[in-house]
Amino acid sequence: MSGIWVGAVVDNREVLGRALREARRSVRMPIAAVAREAHLSSSTLQRAETGAATLSDPDVERLDRVLGAGGGLLALYRSLMETVRPPLYSFQRATAEAGHRWPAEWTGIVWVLVRSEEPIDPSRIDLTWGPWRFRHEWTGGHLLLEDWKVLDDVSVPINVRLMRRADVIFGTGEVSPRPPHFVDLRGQWERDDPQE
Repeated sequence: MSGIWVGAVVDNREVLGRALREARRSVRMPIAAVAREAHLSSSTLQRAETGAATLSDPDVERLDRVLGAGGGLLALYRSLMETVRPPLYSFQRATAEAGHRWPAEWTGIVWVLVRSEEPIDPSRIDLTWGPWRFRHEWTGGHLLLEDWKVLDDVSVPINVRLMRRADVIFGTGEVSPRPPHFVDLRGQWERDDPQE
């Protein structure tokens, strides 16, 4: 991955935080209850869910157990720490679906890098960002999809759906040099009409 871009890759703590938050919400447990059972303070868990705190391996192991994640959170944590190969659902290994929220206060270039080392038959990529949709045919290799995010009051998630599995990586800032396959998304989005 090195040498492909200069832009900043999404912080691993944000990836883990998002997974923790989704796991906690899926079991409908309040932060205070999860923190108590995992022997953490509520403020530490809240900061971890937003990517502002660093957790240790034992912390994540206890959280995995409390949230009934079956080892998935621990595997994700260890993959982010580069101690084991990433699990299938992480943002750094082949997946057919991925999503990300850039902070509401972020203004500037945002990008999604989709990559596959093997050539594939033409395959479709669908992006949705709030009420907007973009579709693109892709034949493998490195594809950079770039846009500009303005300051807003909420963080709207961007979702990527692929017909084939591929690495999906999110980032910010200028990408230099750009990969051979580059799409500037500005002005190319279509409104996703909910009545269709």
